[in-house]
Amino acid sequence: MSGTLERRNEDLVERLVAQNLADTIGLQTAQLGEWRIDDVETIANPFGLAVTDENDVHDVDDGSGGNVAVVEPPHFAPGWYPDPTHRFEFRYFNGQRWTADVARESIRYIDPIDNASPTFAAQPSRAMAITALVFSLCALAIAWMPFLFVLGAAGAIVALVLGIIVLRRSARHAAGGEPVAIGQGMAIAALFCAVAAMGLCVVGFQLTRIVLREVDELVNPGPHEVQIDRCETDDGRVVVEGSIRNRDIETHGYTITIAYRLDGERWETDSVRVIDVGAGDTAEFAARSSSVNFSPAVVTCTIDSVYGPPPFSN
Repeated sequence: MSGTLERRNEDLVERLVAQNLADTIGLQTAQLGEWRIDDVETIANPFGLAVTDENDVHDVDDGSGGNVAVVEPPHFAPGWYPDPTHRFEFRYFNGQRWTADVARESIRYIDPIDNASPTFAAQPSRAMAITALVFSLCALAIAWMPFLFVLGAAGAIVALVLGIIVLRRSARHAAGGEPVAIGQGMAIAALFCAVAAMGLCVVGFQLTRIVLREVDELVNPGPHEVQIDRCETDDGRVVVEGSIRNRDIETHGYTITIAYRLDGERWETDSVRVIDVGAGDTAEFAARSSSVNFSPAVVTCTIDSVYGPPPFSN
């Protein structure tokens, strides 16, 4: 009986010594989340489709040939973030550093990363593509308008430059195996709209020429001679008759403004249009005042101004 008790005591002492020794050299049982991964290629869906414990691939390298998770107090909240290397869409941050656990289009992969400190880098921005599209649409809206076609052309050029930059950057990233820049569709749409706006600028230029020609004909009727042949009252109204001679080598139309003066003061005006007076020809005109308060003794008639025809009246 005593021999049996001695053997049991010796066994207990040996177990305690072994346990203390194991604790001393760190041979403890792996804690939850300390899983070793040596050969992992593709793991499905980081959002709950394939992995029993999310920490099984959120590991760091301990130099033992595999990736071993180390549970330490996190500096940042663990979770999925945009991949700072831009090689994938998302990468998992375990609270201390970036892990090899990555995802693209809801498919999970292993992509080792060598980083010294965690940095949260932004994904490629679509701001440039949006800016190009806005400029192209604005250019398309005003490119056909007289005078504003200049702004339309400038906006189209800006849209072309920004759209080309976005597409070239996307091509460069694709060639390097990196995610392409966001907003390729908008950049392509901006290029098409910008090209269309440049075509409409030709229309705007032609309309501008037409408007300038009409304005020039209005303010510059060409050399001419105008005179009043008759200025009389008839039942209290003033009747005016006169003629205008075109001394230019081209056909012109005229807008003649006549002033009726009572006791030397300007009392009323009237406009008369004379159209299509050939080079060297003379055309007659007549006008009648709307007021009936004129006296034959004090009324006078003068030519106030002579302009060309109103724009787009022909």
